[in-house]
Amino acid sequence: MSAILPYVEVLPLRAEEYQEATSVLKDYNVKPSDALHIAAMNLNRIVKIASEDKGLDKVREIQRTWLG
Repeated sequence: MSAILPYVEVLPLRAEEYQEATSVLKDYNVKPSDALHIAAMNLNRIVKIASEDKGLDKVREIQRTWLG
């Protein structure tokens, strides 16, 4: 993990992210952990994520990229 820290910002999770995650769960039927990531992205205006999780492709607000 220390190898990627210079390239990322770790965001705090607040009550707003958990509330937004509830909406994401209802709208997209994703895993709770994915819903929390998506909620944090939405509230911080982040649109791209590097992930192997193809389930994220159904979320229209974000763009999934994988480097492998």
